[in-house]
Amino acid sequence: MRTMLKVQIPVQAGSKSIQDGSLAETVKSVFSRIEPEAAYFCAEGGKRTLYAFFDLADPTEICPTNEPFFINLDAEVELVPCMTQEELEAGMAKTLG
Repeated sequence: MRTMLKVQIPVQAGSKSIQDGSLAETVKSVFSRIEPEAAYFCAEGGKRTLYAFFDLADPTEICPTNEPFFINLDAEVELVPCMTQEELEAGMAKTLG
């Protein structure tokens, strides 16, 4: 299932992780696992924020996706199922009968 990963890193933890290299290492490690189709980095609500879109084919991948961000970056993590426009249209057709 296409999934949006949102990671928000507190300022102090983010600054420390940039200086010691753990932010880059953590992102690279997780991305090598999930192989995102797109990833965006921004500031949201005063926190460093990452949005990545990837295929979560196996729910057992939730832990190895989330935990490095929790453990290494003290981050808040959300996973949200997503659809393309074509998938939305197909879903609406099923809903409307």
